Amino acid sequence: MFSFFKQKLTVKEKIIVMACMLLLGAVLSMQARAVYENRQQEEAGKQKELNEYLEKINELKEEVQSLTSDITTLKGRYAIYLKNLEQNEPVFYNRLKHLNDSIQEFKLYAGLTDVKGPGIEIRMDDGEYDMIVHDNFLYELVNELRAAGAQAIEVNGKRVVTSTEFLCIGPSIRVNDEGVFAPYVIKAIGEPSVLERRVNESFIYGDIESRNIRIDIRRYDEIYIRKYNDDYYKKIRHLAETE
Repeated sequence: MFSFFKQKLTVKEKIIVMACMLLLGAVLSMQARAVYENRQQEEAGKQKELNEYLEKINELKEEVQSLTSDITTLKGRYAIYLKNLEQNEPVFYNRLKHLNDSIQEFKLYAGLTDVKGPGIEIRMDDGEYDMIVHDNFLYELVNELRAAGAQAIEVNGKRVVTSTEFLCIGPSIRVNDEGVFAPYVIKAIGEPSVLERRVNESFIYGDIESRNIRIDIRRYDEIYIRKYNDDYYKKIRHLAETE
């Protein structure tokens, strides 16, 4: 099988073999170079794309800074305007202030503004075996908090508004069209003692405890609840169309 390699090669055969080896080496070298150049081109393309993204980010940062500066300037002008209005047109100023206060109050109860204040936090977690938190538990607790005068409520970071629904979907509960999982944390801003007493005396609280579901209520001097961050008006229109 290897008799060819055991035989003594002639000069011509040696030249042919050497030429083949040189040719093979040249082909491998060209192939390696082509692969290297392709990689270099890919890296250059990625670097160019990255540089473009970084440039865009810097442009957006500058735009944000410019807009922030404009907002600060406009707020200053608005404050001066209101001060002049209060001094020169007190009747109109009081009407404007009353209207603005009403708008802020409506935004508060509609969930369209961030809220900070004293309140309570209710934490629930699934119990042993099949003792899990159901959607109606959240629904009933939220209703109790509303009845107790809570100014703002959220469940697992989701602001509760008029259109908020609670629906069990497998191991999760859908809140504002997004699934959330145990442990469930309900935050409510209002008079802590009033909110806590209302929940403790409610039927749903006793029902939850009887099912061995872990539930804990704590008071806080300050709770922060973010505004509703979805398209509120789109949601309202959708509900109106389905009715």
